[in-house]
Amino acid sequence: MVKRAEAISFLNQHHLMGYGGGKTYLGLYYRDKLVALAVFSKVLYMKYEDPPYHSVELERYCSISGITVVGGLDKLIKAYLKNTTVDDIVTYVDKEWSNGSSYLQLGFEVTAETEPLCFLVNSNSWTRTPVNKDFSSKELSDNEYLVSNKGNLKLRFTIPKPV
Repeated sequence: MVKRAEAISFLNQHHLMGYGGGKTYLGLYYRDKLVALAVFSKVLYMKYEDPPYHSVELERYCSISGITVVGGLDKLIKAYLKNTTVDDIVTYVDKEWSNGSSYLQLGFEVTAETEPLCFLVNSNSWTRTPVNKDFSSKELSDNEYLVSNKGNLKLRFTIPKPV
């Protein structure tokens, strides 16, 4: 488990969207240095589905900028599932940055695609902040500009039931 403060700092430094919340923070360390982090939401009971089930969202996954941790995502998902009982894991992948192949190799399936999202980009810090489609360019400051992405893939991993 990674402490919330360390997770926030890591995400703000290494994830394009920075910190976005979450309940459970799991990390991989190399020589006492955090090198990869997965953030899971609280477990939701999907009571209106037929049949009802328990679901969790993988809200963020990233590694140190410029570093690929081979097998890191798989290790963190397996560690999460050792301590939490859910029926599925859902996540979203920005289509501008990934085709979701890492998730597909782990058994995730594409279940939907979202519409493009609008972001406010700060040209000093290069941070992106989501804004709604009605955001007016008149509201921009001198160091900000508006961009939109290609949308996201929604992916779902169904946890196999024990036989």
